[in-house]
Amino acid sequence: MGSWELSSDDKIYISLICIYSVVIGVLWNVPFLNPVLKPFKLITIALHEFGHASACVLTGGKVESITVEADEGGLTTMRGGVRWITLPAGYLGSCLWGGLMIFFSKDSVGVQVMAGLLGGVCVLVLWWSDNWLVRGVIVLFMALIGAFWAIQLTTSFRGLEYFVLLFGVMSCLYSIWGALSARFF
Repeated sequence: MGSWELSSDDKIYISLICIYSVVIGVLWNVPFLNPVLKPFKLITIALHEFGHASACVLTGGKVESITVEADEGGLTTMRGGVRWITLPAGYLGSCLWGGLMIFFSKDSVGVQVMAGLLGGVCVLVLWWSDNWLVRGVIVLFMALIGAFWAIQLTTSFRGLEYFVLLFGVMSCLYSIWGALSARFF
C-alpha cells in the first residue's frame, strides 16, 4: 500500500494553492485592489465562454461569436446545440479546465501539454471573438504562456507550472464564486 506522506514538493504545491486562493479572494473582493486582477479575470471569463462554445459545437451547434467586456461580462452567441448542455457548460467548463490546470501543473511535461491545450483554446477564442478587448487579452496571455514556457525550458525556474496553477485555481474559484453570487449575492 502506498504512503500518504507528502513530499516537500507536495507541501509547496498545496501551500501555493492555498496562497493563490487567499490572494485571489482578496484581490477579487477588495474594490481598490480589483484592477490588479482584471486581466486575469478577463482570461478566466474567456475560458468560461469557451465552455459554452465547446458544448455548443459538441452538441451540433454553431458558434457565432465570443465577447468579453471590460466590465467583466461575457457572451457566447450560438445557433443550435443542446440548450440544457450549453447553458451550464460555462461554469462546468471553468471547473473542468481549472481542475486540469491544477492537476497538470505539478508535472514538468504535463504542464507543457496543458500549456499547449490552453494555446489551442486561445486560438479558438481568437477565432470566435468579436471584440478587440478579448483578442488583446488573449494575445497577451499567449505571450505570457510562451515566455514562462521558454523560461522553464532554459532555467530551473518552474514559472510555467506556477502560472498554469494560478489560472487553474482562479478558474475553479470563478466557478464557485459565480455560482454563489448568482444564487446568494
